[in-house]
Amino acid sequence: MIIKNIRVRSCSIGAILIFATWPPIAMLYVTVGFVLQLIRTSFSKILVIHFISVILFSLIVIFSFITSTIKLGSADPRDLKFIFYILALSFGFSLRFDNYLKIFNLIFIFFTTFLMIQLYVFGWGPEVRGNGVFYLPDQNNSMTILAFLFPAVLANYEGKSKLLIGFVGIFIMFLIGSRAGMAIVLLTTILSLLNRPSLSQVLLLIPIFILPIYFSLSTGLIDVSTFFEFNNYSDQVRLILWSVGISEFLASSNYFVGLGYNFTHIYSLVLDHEMKHVHNIYLQVLLTSGLIGFFSILSFFFSWLYFSIKQGNYLLFYQVAIVMVLGMVETLYSDSRVFVLICFLLGLSFKSFKRKNI
Repeated sequence: MIIKNIRVRSCSIGAILIFATWPPIAMLYVTVGFVLQLIRTSFSKILVIHFISVILFSLIVIFSFITSTIKLGSADPRDLKFIFYILALSFGFSLRFDNYLKIFNLIFIFFTTFLMIQLYVFGWGPEVRGNGVFYLPDQNNSMTILAFLFPAVLANYEGKSKLLIGFVGIFIMFLIGSRAGMAIVLLTTILSLLNRPSLSQVLLLIPIFILPIYFSLSTGLIDVSTFFEFNNYSDQVRLILWSVGISEFLASSNYFVGLGYNFTHIYSLVLDHEMKHVHNIYLQVLLTSGLIGFFSILSFFFSWLYFSIKQGNYLLFYQVAIVMVLGMVETLYSDSRVFVLICFLLGLSFKSFKRKNI
C-alpha cells in the first residue's frame, strides 16, 4: 500500500511540474514517461477508445503535414503536436490506479498553488514569459485545466466539504477573472449535490453561491446588462477570428486541405496584429488540416462521450463535455501543456475507472 501511494504521488507531482516549465519540457516528460511505461507494459489488449483516438489523431497529423506541404512547401513543426497527444493518451492508458481520483485532487491542489504564485508573485507579463523560469498557461488556459479537473476533484469530497471546495473553486475562478470558469464550477457543484442533498446542505448552498455572485455583480466583474452580449474586446476579437477564418476557408480551393499554419496572416487586415490561433479548437483544426482533420477532432470528442457513457463513467462524460464546450471559445492546444494533461488524464481515468470510484 505504501508503494502504491508513493507511485500515485510521484505520478501526480510529475504531471503538475510540467506547468512550471515551457511546453518542450512538458513534451519531454510525456515522451520519457511513455517510453518508460511502454517497457513494462505489453499493450496486448488495446481498448477500442484508445485505438480510435490514435487513428483520429493520426489523421489530423497526416493531413496537417499534407496541408503544410501544399501551402508552405514544407512541413511545419507544429504539425507534430498531435503526436505528443497520442503519447500522452497512451501514457494514461498504460497506468491504472484504484484511487485515481486522488490524482485529480493532488493536481488541483498543486496547480492552484502555483497559479496563485504566478498571479501574485511572478505576474503574467511578457518579461516573465521571456525568462522561461516560471510561466503557467495563461488565464484562459488555466481556467480550462481547472474546469476539466473540477468534477473529479469534487468526487473526493462529501457533504459540507464538497460545498467548501465548490466555494474555493468559484473564488479561484474569480481571482483569475473567468466568468465561464465560475459558471462551470457552480454548475458542477450543484449537479454533484443533486444526488442526495440534505436540508442542511441546501441551506448552506444558498449563501455560499449567492455571496460570490453578489460580490461579482457589485464589483463589476459581471455586468448583467451586457452579460449575454458580445461587446467587449475579447468577444469582438473572437467573433472576427471566427467569421474571417470561416470565410477564408470557404474561399479556398480545396476544403480537404485547409490553409495551414500560415492562416494567421489573414487577420492582419482586420486586426492590428496577427493571431497565432483562433480561440476555437474546431476551427483551428479545420484551418490547419481541412475537413478530414475537422471531422476527426469532432469524432474524437463524440467517441469519448459515447464510450464514457457505455462504461458508466458519467464523471468522465461530464469532463469531456466541459472540454467540448470550452473548445468553442478556446483552441485548447495553443499551449500544448493543456491538451497534454487532458489527454493523459482521459486515458488514466478510462483505464482506472471502477463503478465504486464514483
